[in-house]
Amino acid sequence: MSDNITKVFNWVNHRLPIQNTYERHLSKHPVPSKVNFWYLFGALASVVLIIQIISGIWLIKLCTDWRGRFRLR
Repeated sequence: MSDNITKVFNWVNHRLPIQNTYERHLSKHPVPSKVNFWYLFGALASVVLIIQIISGIWLIKLCTDWRGRFRLR
């Protein structure tokens, strides 16, 4: 069974170099020597900021006529 899985993986990997791409970009990628909590926090904060900006623009475009939908007193 595992021999068949290996053959299928090798066939797919020959056509789409998944293993080489994974090794080059993820598993063997050089990381700075002074990586700590703040390095990870900064990257995560950047991703969250980009998501907030994109979703804010999307909501502004979606909800343009809010006065006609609700009765304000």
